Order: sequence, then structure tokens, then C-alpha cells
Amino acid sequence: MSNSKYTKEFKLETLSLAQEVGVTQASRRLGVGMSMIYSMFIAFA
Repeated sequence: MSNSKYTKEFKLETLSLAQEVGVTQASRRLGVGMSMIYSMFIAFA
């Protein structure tokens, strides 16, 4: 799924969760690939 298909709110919540519990756990909880989360970090950097 393309990064552009996620809402800004979802991206921010995903990044917040990843910072709290780590990328691996956030990926598992949300069903989003780890590479997608890393891409979100880069996009919001």
C-alpha cells in the first residue's frame, strides 16, 4: 500500500506508537510493514 493512502493523522499516531513501543511492535500491532513506518519517519523528518 502506498504511503499516500494513509491519513496524516494515522501517520502521526503510527510514529507516536513507534516511538513508545518500537517500530517492530508498532508494525505488528497496526499490521503495517516496518519499512512503511521508516518511510513515515523520513517523510516527517
